[in-house]
Amino acid sequence: MYKILLAFHITGGVTALVSAAGALAASKGDRWHVYSGRAFTLGMLLVFLTALPMTYIRPNLFLFLIALFSFYFVLTGWLRARNRSGAPALANWIASTVMTITAIVMGVRGMTMLRARDSMGIVLLTLGGIGGAFALRDLYLLRSKRYRGALRIADHLSRMLGGTIAAVTAFTVVNVQLEPAFVIWLAPTVVLTPVIVYWNVRVRRLARSGPGPSREATGASSSAISVDRQGSGL
Repeated sequence: MYKILLAFHITGGVTALVSAAGALAASKGDRWHVYSGRAFTLGMLLVFLTALPMTYIRPNLFLFLIALFSFYFVLTGWLRARNRSGAPALANWIASTVMTITAIVMGVRGMTMLRARDSMGIVLLTLGGIGGAFALRDLYLLRSKRYRGALRIADHLSRMLGGTIAAVTAFTVVNVQLEPAFVIWLAPTVVLTPVIVYWNVRVRRLARSGPGPSREATGASSSAISVDRQGSGL
């Protein structure tokens, strides 16, 4: 049973990696971006659904927590794309609450591992901190009902890139051997996080500037509007 689950797990991971590359290469909001986003979401869903029983059959709290952390970003990114109105939905509340609890468990487990001189505790502390910060921000924004416009678009891109980092991390960990191991686990986050920051700054800046005399600003604003209108196709 474990080998069967592993085969589906790998299939989901490969699908996610390939489709993530397709989504990043396509123009934001066009049909290929939407199709690639769908494939990415389904691939990561398969990874998540197979990881749960795999970590039960061969108990591994570390990987179980990583699975919850990774899928949180994909799920919330998909929800941002689907929910164009920005109205708080039950799924958003559940995802954010579960991630908050997961972040606490990751922090406790990470500290326990470090006390046992296991440097992989650094991974749980780092990722738990990131996931917890996003989840708490989600809960605040859900209460203030502020998921609209540029914020929704920026969040969608950020969350999907966060899921992409998780997929790249899994691929890197399996195929690259380096000590200490936590360096490989955190390297994709360190390298790709600036991309997330760039997209957030770009989308929000263009939304604030609106159509203007600058050709660059006008063209980019049109692109952002296209994402807002079509991004929900995931």
